[in-house]
Amino acid sequence: MKISLTDSIIPTGRSLLVFDSECGLCNQIVGLLLRLERGNKFIITTREHPSISSLLSINISLANSDSVIIITNNTAYTEADAVKEIAKKLTLWILITPKPIIQLIYLFVARNRHFIIRKKKCNIILRKKYSNKTY
Repeated sequence: MKISLTDSIIPTGRSLLVFDSECGLCNQIVGLLLRLERGNKFIITTREHPSISSLLSINISLANSDSVIIITNNTAYTEADAVKEIAKKLTLWILITPKPIIQLIYLFVARNRHFIIRKKKCNIILRKKYSNKTY
């Protein structure tokens, strides 16, 4: 899903990656993305951050979404659209995969993410090496 936002909270040229800090799989994937990233493209934060919570509450679609969210150029992407946007920023091969297939895989993983990796606490944003990438 793609949603237009009115206020920009992200510096030009960067994207805000919002993830579930209670999900061990989400933490592992965000850590992998940060290791793959070149050029400081992402700022990361959790859904629980006060500024993000208020931003999400303004938009019903985002507030009800239990998805990773990436905000780029005043547009929020969720689910398969978020995966494709992240892949585009990292120039990954997944871009050639049709969106319906990405959506099916994303929904399966999203529904089962708490069972795939049971570790719950967010430790990515607490690491010093990522301090310049957190919001």
